[in-house]
Amino acid sequence: MNRLCDVLAQCPALSSVHLSGRGITNEVLQVLCSSLSKLRVSRQIVLANSSLTVDGLLALSHSLTTCSGIAGVKARLEEPPEVCVLFERGGETPGEKIVGRVPLLSKKLWLTHCSLHSAHMDRLFQTIAGCPQLTLLDLSNNTFGNNGLKKLLGLLPQLSSIQEINVSNNAVTVEGVLLLAETLRTCAKLKVVDVSHGGEQRIILKFHTSKSQQQVNNPEAPTTMENDLPLFKKLSLQQSCIRPGSMEELCRRLAQCGGLVQLDFSGGSLDRSSVEKLVKHLPGMTRLKVLNLSGNLLGDEGIRHFVNLLPDLHTLATVSLNNNNLTQTGALHLVRAMSVCAQLVAVEVSLGQEDRSVIQFAQSSACDLSQSLSLRECHFGADHLQKLADILVCCPYLGKVHMCCNKLPDELGVLLKALSKVNTLANLKIQNNALTPQVIEALLRDLHCNPRHLEIRVEEPWLKAEVTMNLISSCLNLNPNIQHIRVEETTLSITLGMSDYQGKLCTELSIPGADPVSVYSVQSIGLVDCTLQSQQLEVLRSICQRCPQLLELDLSHNSSGTELEPILSSLLPVLQNLTKLSLDRHVMDDHAAAVLAKMLPGLPKLCIISLSQCSGFTTVGACHLITALSHCHLLEDISLRTLQLQKEAMACLATGLHRMTSVKRLILSKVTMASGSSDKVTLAILPMLESLEQLRGIKVIELDELLMGEQGLLELVKHVPIWTGLRRISLCNNCITDDTGTSLVEALSHCMALEEIILSRNHLGDTSATHLGQVLPSLTHLRVLDLQMNCLQSAGAVSLISAFKDCRSLTDIVLSENQLGPLGIEKLSAALPHLCSLRKLHLVSVGTSDLSNLASSLGNCSYAEDISLAWNGVTDDVAVMLAEVFPLCQRLKRVDLEANSISVRGAKALAASVHCSASVQVIRLWKNPIPREEFQRLSEKEKRLSFSSM
Repeated sequence: MNRLCDVLAQCPALSSVHLSGRGITNEVLQVLCSSLSKLRVSRQIVLANSSLTVDGLLALSHSLTTCSGIAGVKARLEEPPEVCVLFERGGETPGEKIVGRVPLLSKKLWLTHCSLHSAHMDRLFQTIAGCPQLTLLDLSNNTFGNNGLKKLLGLLPQLSSIQEINVSNNAVTVEGVLLLAETLRTCAKLKVVDVSHGGEQRIILKFHTSKSQQQVNNPEAPTTMENDLPLFKKLSLQQSCIRPGSMEELCRRLAQCGGLVQLDFSGGSLDRSSVEKLVKHLPGMTRLKVLNLSGNLLGDEGIRHFVNLLPDLHTLATVSLNNNNLTQTGALHLVRAMSVCAQLVAVEVSLGQEDRSVIQFAQSSACDLSQSLSLRECHFGADHLQKLADILVCCPYLGKVHMCCNKLPDELGVLLKALSKVNTLANLKIQNNALTPQVIEALLRDLHCNPRHLEIRVEEPWLKAEVTMNLISSCLNLNPNIQHIRVEETTLSITLGMSDYQGKLCTELSIPGADPVSVYSVQSIGLVDCTLQSQQLEVLRSICQRCPQLLELDLSHNSSGTELEPILSSLLPVLQNLTKLSLDRHVMDDHAAAVLAKMLPGLPKLCIISLSQCSGFTTVGACHLITALSHCHLLEDISLRTLQLQKEAMACLATGLHRMTSVKRLILSKVTMASGSSDKVTLAILPMLESLEQLRGIKVIELDELLMGEQGLLELVKHVPIWTGLRRISLCNNCITDDTGTSLVEALSHCMALEEIILSRNHLGDTSATHLGQVLPSLTHLRVLDLQMNCLQSAGAVSLISAFKDCRSLTDIVLSENQLGPLGIEKLSAALPHLCSLRKLHLVSVGTSDLSNLASSLGNCSYAEDISLAWNGVTDDVAVMLAEVFPLCQRLKRVDLEANSISVRGAKALAASVHCSASVQVIRLWKNPIPREEFQRLSEKEKRLSFSSM
């Protein structure tokens, strides 16, 4: 071996060395170890089919401390035996961290299936303690037991860089689990203890990544919030049978762990006594937010006992009780919880294939407490419906009920009659429950006697145009409290409320030809995307003629102007109180446009009109419409999105805007010429931009994709400083350069009321980003910042993101398709704990796959709803980290992880996490390396995991 090592040392460019044979003994290995520092191997040395023993492996492991070039040692003695020494050399590599000018090589040690027991621990731990760069330690599948675990845990303070320790399958018992719980309390950097089968199988420890050493060596290194905010901790005891005595001691220790936020007992076999012991100690776990008792076979009776203990729980946010063999009786027990626990704000029960039961608690003592109930695929019988009705009338704060896919029997009327008596109910959603029109009519009849604000939404496949109008007419006749009624595709939405006209005699309203007893108090009617034909439009006309209080009419996405024209000509003159008219996506010729133009000035109270995406008319028709709008003197809100206007129509629009001085909201996105070069388009747009000077009261302006060019933007910038009340500005896809962007930012600094800045798909660079970072702290009302697809690099991103910590009102941040890089992401990770109101975070393709710290920081964003980390190449580690923090984001609805490097391991972790969440609607995993059979299996088990392009 000495001679071989001398030869290898003369080879300057070796990548891998493979040595095989029983002749490789401990003595031979000792020679190799003494020569490792001389070898120039860039990847690995593999020793296969050797005769090594534990003593030899311990000697090899010690080389981690003596040879700076070794990145890892991986060994197993069980068949097939293999030993591997890993190297990383030649500059910065994925395993190497550059701190200041000192390269720190992260090191890893795998000694699995090596028959290690307690007697070997002292020697092994000397090596471990002498290797401060150790980030991963895998000692799984050995036999060192509780004593060895205790010695290992005593070493943790010396492992300054450790990120993960795996000691699975090491004959650890519940006694060892208690040691782990104690260590979770005493070791500040230990964040996750993941145990299965009471310690007999999986034991994985995960640690918070410390940046302190980097900051010592490099004061300019990005700082994190770890020293400023408490670190979240989690204990997972899955598939573990914890007896009452052990549970008592376990909980006593956990109650002293101030950072414990998540506790997972899923998949076990806890008996009632153990659950009672657990719940008794929960009030002492003052920071605990998430409790998972899924898969414990509690059954209906166990759930009943658990519900009785709920009033003592004040700090919890979410409890998951999935897969506990519940029947309709158990579902009713969970519903009853809302009547016995005032702090409970949401109950979701699904007895279908998902088998999900989740309850959520209020996180503040707000006086406007409102409870939400969701029942899916419960298939209640008549007796259950009666019991459910009796429970709901006793819920003092019931505000929302959602019933989906329940195949309700004919006795549903019992439940609906009970709901009509719940005075606090504000929202009722009934989705695909095989309801008939008669049932809907009966519900509205019952609600007639109890007028209050209530939103009702019914989704049924039979809700089509041919039955919709008759149903609307019946509903209006049955309940005079209907304020808003809307049908969109197969969804009927009704809002009830007290009317100013109720109790008045119809003769006081002076409506010619109207039957005094059939005048409706409805204020808003919407028929959107209903494929209305002439017959339904006639019914609509007869209804509207009896609606003197009608303020809003929405007929968007319907038939062509040839059918609509006669209806509008006879209908609009009657609606003298109309304030809002929406006719989006209608096809109308010049004649229809002229008829509509003639009607509009006759609506004296009209202040909102939307004609977005309308088409079919020429310049003549467009000029008719724009001229008519200029004569509607109360207009405050105009939407003309995507109208294709020729030069003459653009000039007409400019003239009209000069007269519309009362406009506060103006939507002109994609209002472009149907033909012509970009220069001609810019020249045509300039007069329109000049006319904006008159809109001194403007609050919302959207000018996306106008191709205004630099000249147009500079014209716009002249007017922005005088719009002191501006709240939203959107200038997407307008070729705004870095220089003109800087001018725009300077102009926006005068708009102190700004709430939304949308500048996506432009060419903003580091200069404008830096200037924006200087301006942001003064915009104290800013909620939305969208800079997607610009030209930001790391330097500009860091300057911009550094300001976020002073922007406490931010709810939406979109920085996708900018090269933020590792430094930008590190800054954002540090800023997230300050953004307590953050709702939306989109970071698609941001120039780095290292998003672990950012994923961890999301645990501070409890209001997060929409997160996108697509196209970043993130791995399972990030997916697992996201799965850990998702339970802390109680309002999370959508997560997009498309086009990353997430495998089955990461997908399983996400599936397990989302199964315990009532709010999540979809997690997108399209274009990840997950085999088809695996993603089919996962999506069947958890339907909210999406592997499609949609």
